[in-house]
Amino acid sequence: MLAILSVASAAPLATEEQQLASLLVSDRGQRRERNRMTPDPILSAVARARAEDMAKRRYFSHVNPEGVGPNALVRAAGYALPAAWPGRSENFIESIGAGYATAEAAWDGWMHSAAHRTHLLASSAFYRDQTKFGIGSYADPASPFRRYWVVITAPPSSHGEGSYVSRRASKISRVAGLMPVLSDVDPDEGRLIDWEAAPHPTAPRPREADKLWNWDDAPAAPRPAATRSNGAG
Repeated sequence: MLAILSVASAAPLATEEQQLASLLVSDRGQRRERNRMTPDPILSAVARARAEDMAKRRYFSHVNPEGVGPNALVRAAGYALPAAWPGRSENFIESIGAGYATAEAAWDGWMHSAAHRTHLLASSAFYRDQTKFGIGSYADPASPFRRYWVVITAPPSSHGEGSYVSRRASKISRVAGLMPVLSDVDPDEGRLIDWEAAPHPTAPRPREADKLWNWDDAPAAPRPAATRSNGAG
């Protein structure tokens, strides 16, 4: 059975998600226009599904075990990203964290990572117009890191929010189809697909400073080593 994203997934932010949203918007280093920063129901639904999927299927990566990354998941849910951005495994929009018990701890971890600061605070112009955001948090005491955090930012969708409900009814199952639950897929069979391995030789690349790195791309990043270790990706 596939993990289905219900309409409830786009409900108002939970308490811990609101706390993280506040940190995102109010940080002194935030370079986006704060009055334009607003949560989006599609991005929120995908962020929550991502956090839950990582917990249930015991992985921690921007790319799920099927090789599908945030760009593709957001598009599959009905949110329009810039057409020039490549799609299946790439990530231009997401930061993830695991092992942090609170929103403040997760934020502090990201702020000590140059790549994540660049994304979340839009210190590079590449992220400056990503003013819509979604935040997801999911706790599973039996999972390797217990709690997972996801922040997705994106430029305003060209479809606009007015068509959100009708669009979601027809497309949300496509995201579910890309996120089978633990019993459907052996997580050990998953393979991470990084930018260098992605089949997009002619696609426009962001500058190196604009990339959001996977663990295998960033040997200098602190890699989580055990159940109680903190990690950000």
